[in-house]
Amino acid sequence: MNKLMKGLFCTGILAITAAGVIQSSAKQLPVMEAAGTVSNVSVGSDNGVKAQKQENGSIKDDGWYTKTGVEALAKYFNIEGDAQNYGSSVQYSPAMPEAGIDSSIEVLLWLKEYETTANQIPVNSMEKTHHVSFAEDGTLTAAFIGKVGYEKLQTPANIEDAKRIAKEFLIANNMGEEGQIECLGGAFITADAITAAFQNKNGTVIEMGVDSTTGKVYYFEYTTKERAMKRLTPMKEGTGAG
Repeated sequence: MNKLMKGLFCTGILAITAAGVIQSSAKQLPVMEAAGTVSNVSVGSDNGVKAQKQENGSIKDDGWYTKTGVEALAKYFNIEGDAQNYGSSVQYSPAMPEAGIDSSIEVLLWLKEYETTANQIPVNSMEKTHHVSFAEDGTLTAAFIGKVGYEKLQTPANIEDAKRIAKEFLIANNMGEEGQIECLGGAFITADAITAAFQNKNGTVIEMGVDSTTGKVYYFEYTTKERAMKRLTPMKEGTGAG
């Protein structure tokens, strides 16, 4: 299980409770560039994140994570929305050194229209929940989107298609440059989900997921080469995604 999915389960998705959505002042969204540094893009917040970990693992913040997460959905996946219309759960995820996973802030986002009661979303709507991860300094490190109704392809994407789609996504979002990124490989991890991984010349590794039925990127995560290669290991060998 990669960090992204670990975060989904650790937040307790069967009964999500959140602090709610609070408006915050205009800020900037920190993202990681191909050079491995933090770049401030004019769509989110600065890195002055004030977060307090609660005893139950939840995070008390000023609304920055919800607002910045919603802005990330728009920037990377064209999912437009107002943070005021989203419910959220913000949780602290401790480091797992044995797995090479750093501590992080895991944010689940869902439209309030799916809620049955305030800040709770039924299990049958979980597929419409989005997930964004941040490092403790506020750097965006991963994003995973739920089902958003993309149009299906007449012919499903194969692994080579997925690698091309993922590479185009990286370049379009300034996460890599042509001639500066190496594809580490691609593999089906489920019947309709393909993972592809790329490494920048400075060593930064990004794992991405492409839905073969729509040809759309549905997640990306900054990771290590070791973890990315394990994810790409064929399931039949028993040491990879399976």
